Amino acid sequence: MKRLEAAIKARVDFPASALARLKEEFVEKKLPKGELLLPMGKVCRSLFFIEEGLARSFYYSDSGSDISLWFFREGEFLTNSESFFQQKPSIYNIELLEDAHLYEISHQRLEQLFEELHLIERFGRLLAIEMLGEMIQRSHAMQFKSAKERYNFMLERYPDLFQRLRLSDIASFLGIRPETLSRIRAKH
Repeated sequence: MKRLEAAIKARVDFPASALARLKEEFVEKKLPKGELLLPMGKVCRSLFFIEEGLARSFYYSDSGSDISLWFFREGEFLTNSESFFQQKPSIYNIELLEDAHLYEISHQRLEQLFEELHLIERFGRLLAIEMLGEMIQRSHAMQFKSAKERYNFMLERYPDLFQRLRLSDIASFLGIRPETLSRIRAKH
């Protein structure tokens, strides 16, 4: 729970009592690799924090191949922001790529905490802004950067993940074919 506490404190300077109140609402979970935390079409009802492990969000293209949208690793909050905050069906899946040690809080409990404590509402707002900023960064990278620039973006953002991910997941995240990824890596 040390990582969770540090991640919360990095966003809002909570007094000990408010921090304890928020932390007590997170439920510890240990789930296996391959677990689908959120299937496409379902409403995301949980916010997770990854103490240990790796996850990704993805969808299936019209041709049936899966396309990785985002990766989540230790020390990060994990949810489908749009589905969680607006309580509407998800347009993608979230799966664990490794065995994971997580902390989970339900949307309902978090909303109740927002009502109870202003600092927790501030935490939620800052977290939502952070998640929106990351989505905008990725969208910008995908729209306006070359394949090599997207590769460098990922290398900068996720340097440790190249040893933990399949090349096909990296290629789909970058919006390129695995052969193109191999050529870029060979020149890098």
